[in-house]
Amino acid sequence: MVLLPKQKVLEIGIKISERCNIDCTYCYYYKMENTTWKDRPATLKGEALNDLESLLELCNSAEDLDWVTVILHGGEPLLYKEAPLSELCELVSRTLTKKKYQISLTTNAVLINDLWISIFGRYNIAVAISMDGPAAYHDMYRVDKKQNGTYEEVLAGTQKMILAARQGRCLPPSAIAVVNAEFDGAIVYNHLVSVGFKTVTFILPDGLSGSSTSERDRGLTNYLIGAFGAWSTFNRATRAKVSNFQRIMGRALREIEGSIADPVEHFAISMDSSGGIGLSDVLKSVAPNEWISTRVDGKKSIWEIHDYLVDHSRITATKDVERCAHCDIFSLCGGGVAEERYNKENRYNNPSVHCGVYKRFIPHILNALQ
Repeated sequence: MVLLPKQKVLEIGIKISERCNIDCTYCYYYKMENTTWKDRPATLKGEALNDLESLLELCNSAEDLDWVTVILHGGEPLLYKEAPLSELCELVSRTLTKKKYQISLTTNAVLINDLWISIFGRYNIAVAISMDGPAAYHDMYRVDKKQNGTYEEVLAGTQKMILAARQGRCLPPSAIAVVNAEFDGAIVYNHLVSVGFKTVTFILPDGLSGSSTSERDRGLTNYLIGAFGAWSTFNRATRAKVSNFQRIMGRALREIEGSIADPVEHFAISMDSSGGIGLSDVLKSVAPNEWISTRVDGKKSIWEIHDYLVDHSRITATKDVERCAHCDIFSLCGGGVAEERYNKENRYNNPSVHCGVYKRFIPHILNALQ
């Protein structure tokens, strides 16, 4: 086996806004057991900004860290307003002087205007826009506070950004679409391409716990197979990059070539608006009573923070989950992230709640490679 050099990449998800301007009915953050967001500041400010600076300084001094991705998240991050967001980006750029880094931002696009676009361009922010497909799909779940669909507003903001990107004023936005067992993935993919997106990420629904169900698995799998089929029909010059598909195919091809499955080692932490640091914020919704957080105070390295969170959360490694360790596709799916594996009975010692989807969809991709 050829061992490719591994790069360590740290993702820091920052809740710069703990509030949202729309009311998606499937939202893992506001629609589940977790209500702690109500007790935290609406936005990141004051001492929490000092905590963020200290956290970034630890990243900057870490010799065994190759790349930092700073993800500005919400709620809706554009509720943070233009001036403080610009100041935060300045903080990142003057602190991470020794590291390669990328600032990214996930938005519903409703508030995007020319001023925001100028800020995205100035700081080279990679913007991801949540759009679940055409209006008939998108407006079923992504609604405003009056329960009206948000598609037209999202489309307007998206089109402004795509036009600005073509003019060289900002990076092209990417799309994030939540996989839905009721939808046709081919229709969703084709629509996102027609809007003008060049990069798409399909995410399986967050916040599910317990065991998978065959009916739900079948619907989610059919969505992904439909999207993959539509993606496959485009030639390389015109089809959008779909990170999910290409990541699985890349791992499979590297295995065939005898190299290590993934040359990048990913780590992730999050910071809420009060400065508290934890692992994935989805865990806060799936297992709110077991959420572990810490602060920068006295910590000597970024890895001390990460390891503290992992150890005290008592998260079982996927390689130690019996059903995962002996699975033929484990090296391709990775066993799923922690928030997909939690239930109250076995905690994290479970396969992913989406295991049934992975077992159906990944072989479909592998067959396409033959």
